[in-house]
Amino acid sequence: MFENEILTDEFPIYIKHYTVEKIRPLPLYFKTKDKLSGLLNPELLASPENEDEVNGLERQFAYKVVVHFYVKLPNNYKPPFPNPNSSADNQISEQRFDFFEEVRGVGSLISLITSAINSVLLSGIPVLQEKKYFPIAQERLRINEVIGQNGYNPVWSQNHVRLCKEPDIKAALDNQKPYEQVVPDLELSHGEFCGFDLIEVTANAALYARLRAIKEAGIDAERYITELCNRVLES
Repeated sequence: MFENEILTDEFPIYIKHYTVEKIRPLPLYFKTKDKLSGLLNPELLASPENEDEVNGLERQFAYKVVVHFYVKLPNNYKPPFPNPNSSADNQISEQRFDFFEEVRGVGSLISLITSAINSVLLSGIPVLQEKKYFPIAQERLRINEVIGQNGYNPVWSQNHVRLCKEPDIKAALDNQKPYEQVVPDLELSHGEFCGFDLIEVTANAALYARLRAIKEAGIDAERYITELCNRVLES
């Protein structure tokens, strides 16, 4: 993956590993004599038909996914305060910064890991906020393919995404049009990765697709890396 090496020369952000834990059901929905409570909007439960559709959600187990990242620091990087967090999972040294992002929810592990990647790469970073980028990449295509006929062979994954701007999203909603009609000429950015673990391969392809989208948006790499590290340290 020579393209990935070129990309991470400018945007040196990597996934180390991830952990998954099944946790108790989320309070998606429960009903008492006096009220409806939980994470679902009560309006979704306004009619008996809707109530039938959500029955059982209160028993749906959720997952806690922790994705561990590391960043190679710019040569002139200085932490925003003198004594940054130095716990075992969130360490900064002269060469690199190790940290993690935790996500809890229902759904597939890949969707939860992708949520963590979006949060790390796109959320709360001033250089992206100045350009009005929405903190979730629009994913248009994901391909996973086993190389060869044997189930033990490597897996190749490719991910195609685009970064969306908040004013364009608002225009699409206000005019009830697909985003592609509001911004018709916006090209997709791709990422790909190959390995033996399906989830790990898919996660890395998602990471590289978003990093390439950031690069192709013309974002200054050193400023971006600095602000990402500062955001993590300050959170």
